[in-house]
Amino acid sequence: MMEQGRYNYHACQQMLQDVRRMGGSPLFLAEGKGRAYILRDIRPEPGKRYPLFFYIEPEGIQIGQTQTIHVIQRDAQSHRVEGGSTYRIFLTPKGAK
Repeated sequence: MMEQGRYNYHACQQMLQDVRRMGGSPLFLAEGKGRAYILRDIRPEPGKRYPLFFYIEPEGIQIGQTQTIHVIQRDAQSHRVEGGSTYRIFLTPKGAK
């Protein structure tokens, strides 16, 4: 099935391997309130893989609306932005395709 999908087969294989490997990993919980949450004490090493999985509960949106979420990596001392990603959540009715 994955071989004929629209996504990169090798990237999907890597993602599935990451999901299996995360089973015994520690859980990090975000601190914050309102619209900003902070994960502290994560010190990534250059060149090493760090798969992250987010559980997000959309707040204050209705079915058919979207919510944009920005994930930003900042330097702990200077607060300079070092990287990040933007995600758009589209809320659909249960069972919709």
